[in-house]
Amino acid sequence: MIIMKTQFISILLLLSINVMAQFPAPVNFQFSYDYILINDWGNCNGKSVWGPTYCSYFEWEMPDITSTTSQLTKYKIYYKSTYDDHISIIDSTSNNSYTGEIGIMGSVWVTAVYTNPNGESLASNVIQNGSLPVKVEEVNDAKKINLQVDRQNKTLIIDTECLIRSIQVINSQGKQVLGYENPARNISLKDITRGVYLLEIKDNEGKIYHDKIIL
Repeated sequence: MIIMKTQFISILLLLSINVMAQFPAPVNFQFSYDYILINDWGNCNGKSVWGPTYCSYFEWEMPDITSTTSQLTKYKIYYKSTYDDHISIIDSTSNNSYTGEIGIMGSVWVTAVYTNPNGESLASNVIQNGSLPVKVEEVNDAKKINLQVDRQNKTLIIDTECLIRSIQVINSQGKQVLGYENPARNISLKDITRGVYLLEIKDNEGKIYHDKIIL
């Protein structure tokens, strides 16, 4: 049994070495992002976008293809969320860089895709982004709004002396996912997935407050 396990591990190592030689991976993968404030205009990938949203930048260096007969055709950018084990493909491109209107909270990496023979490289270096800090407006009013999140029951608890006229829950891509008029003090968040969300709260005097929650 021990011999069979050792042989199996050896086969996996040989396969990995073969993949690395036949399908070299991209190197020096880098990731950064900009945050565009609520009610601000910004530029992302040559387009004007309306905040709140994130604009993420990915770039990498071409792999050394002198050791392979395969033809490099494109790259795939992968994303694994902090909140689950699901791996998704952000996009594919033939360029050595990519810009997208997306917020990343988790792990990202890039692979190289080849033809003749067909195959895909192992991952480049993996970058982990553990948070999505945002700039929120300071509340300089005596009537402050305190927010708490009950993550176990997925409930937003609002503690304030003023009356709340409306509240909007906005995801990291700037899309409203929930909206309430004259909301209760306890708001269910069970219909949205885990992640980082921005809140826009309007009180009965028309004042607007911004905050961030992590679900």
